[in-house]
Amino acid sequence: MVIEDVTAELDKCLKRKELSRTRFAELIHVSKQAVSNWFSSDKHKIPVDKLLYIVDVLDDERFRFVVADYILDTRLLTENSYGKDPLSQFIRVNKEESERRILNEQVTEILAKTGWSQDEHDFLIKFKKELSEERQAENDFAIALDLALEVI
Repeated sequence: MVIEDVTAELDKCLKRKELSRTRFAELIHVSKQAVSNWFSSDKHKIPVDKLLYIVDVLDDERFRFVVADYILDTRLLTENSYGKDPLSQFIRVNKEESERRILNEQVTEILAKTGWSQDEHDFLIKFKKELSEERQAENDFAIALDLALEVI
């Protein structure tokens, strides 16, 4: 993940939030020029502390994941194998929720115990990953729905 991915997602996030760059600059207490530089210059990167502040101000899950990917140099967001249309995303969300209900029962049993085996510990880590994927699915659905509503 590179800073250009972050600024591209920031631009999309501002559109989702219906914020102009000027209003965004006011919200995060920087000049319009600073925001403009972030979007137009490789030399002007958004400082990490400012990125973390922006994540809190915008409160957008997809942008939060992109920033986390950038800062941690990971790939939290996986490629979406479903279509971009709202129906495909809705099906994806329902599939994730169905799988999650089954996992929730198993997690409840594990968390009720006082000591966990290595397998149970590994299972909880897998559950945490599934939870992140479900959140991503919900966010992708919301974005697809927003885009569809803009077209109508």
